[in-house]
Amino acid sequence: FQNQIVTIRRGRGGASEGRVIVQAFAPGHFIYDHLPGHDFPGFAAVELDLRKQLSYPPAIDLILFTVSSLSADSAAEAARLVHDALGGEGLRDAQALLGPVAALVERIKGRYRFHVMARGRFPEEARKRLVDAAGRALSATKGIDLQWDVNPVNLL
Repeated sequence: FQNQIVTIRRGRGGASEGRVIVQAFAPGHFIYDHLPGHDFPGFAAVELDLRKQLSYPPAIDLILFTVSSLSADSAAEAARLVHDALGGEGLRDAQALLGPVAALVERIKGRYRFHVMARGRFPEEARKRLVDAAGRALSATKGIDLQWDVNPVNLL
């Protein structure tokens, strides 16, 4: 951690300035250019442009599919089945379909977790089609849980 000192207005309606010390992993991040002036529009413009360049929401959609099982092998196999099913729905490009990979937090409450991520533009009907395909792929499996998150806040 490094400290970033930012001077901003303090208090509610007070005109006096104060000092805020922010402890951060990335003290050079552009957000600190916008904090002192409470410049949300400026920050949002930079952030949205960056997200567009990197193909992240809201420029595109992400659907994170998470499969879990008491067995790591079963979870990995189920994730492969989901991956193949999504590929059958037209997501074959390496940029459009990522995974399967072990989740960043691979095991929670004794269950092993694997991710498959779909990237693209997914209107409501397309989302439903992908979720249905993933569910059908796992219909014959036992002890597998399937979850999905559209435009997830984190990838844990």
